[in-house]
Amino acid sequence: MRIRQHQSPDATVRSPEFVPDADTGELREVDVGIRVPREDGETFIAIECRDRRAVQSVEWVEQLISKKKSVSANVLVAITASSFSRPARIKALRHGILLARLTSRLPHELAKLANSLWLKVRYLAPVVHGVEIEAFGRGGIHQDSLFRHRLASDLLTFEDLVHVWLNPNFIRSLPKYVDDFEKAKFMKFQLVEIDAWVVSDGHEYPITKAEMILELNYGEEELTLRGVQELVALDSQAVGEATAYDFGSQSGQLSEIIRDHETGDFRWDILGAPLLEDGKILIGGALRSSTPIRITTMRVDL
Repeated sequence: MRIRQHQSPDATVRSPEFVPDADTGELREVDVGIRVPREDGETFIAIECRDRRAVQSVEWVEQLISKKKSVSANVLVAITASSFSRPARIKALRHGILLARLTSRLPHELAKLANSLWLKVRYLAPVVHGVEIEAFGRGGIHQDSLFRHRLASDLLTFEDLVHVWLNPNFIRSLPKYVDDFEKAKFMKFQLVEIDAWVVSDGHEYPITKAEMILELNYGEEELTLRGVQELVALDSQAVGEATAYDFGSQSGQLSEIIRDHETGDFRWDILGAPLLEDGKILIGGALRSSTPIRITTMRVDL
């Protein structure tokens, strides 16, 4: 009842809630389930409670890490009437499990957490379907040809050359030519900056024309809240107290928001580098807040 008194008007609270297991399909019990509507679906907050006097160990946190994945929770909050051991706190922080003690402030804090910030990143995962190149003074070019590019010190294979051309900065320039990614899933374009030569028999022949056919594979990914951490300094400068919100996905930490308690200012960092490991290239991000906020710094780390 106390959670219901503080929740968002549009949210639903069930205690207990039974959620299908992502792997087995069997129903799993969650002590409290909070579902908050968003523009593209909902945020599911699972709450697990333990009313015990003993200090909660890392084993319970490990069980909750697995359960969070099994019930597809965006956020999982572990609540105890006692406290958590230091290994349990470290494990929870690294795996996005939020820890709390049962206090009179808890319902308000949960409601604030559920409705504060929402993040989404936009990306492209390009696949090359064809490349055609022409070189001055050179006839046949095939898969076994070697090439040189202005930005590379060593000779390149055909695949290497395509990889150099298909760099993240170039991919991020493509959306300005696309109005609807569903209709423009495939794109054929001619390179403007080629800067490459075919190497054959000790001679170099400049590539005069290069065309690519790409499958763009546009996607969006809503970032879940992985952890909240209290800070006493920001960028090695004393700024009083601050709170860091860590957002991410299976690709790792993808965004961090730091709020200065004294000024109320926000710094938003978009960390796009982990997407590259999945063959994705970050092209944008969206930040939503339930209340007006002032962002003093926005940084994109690629």
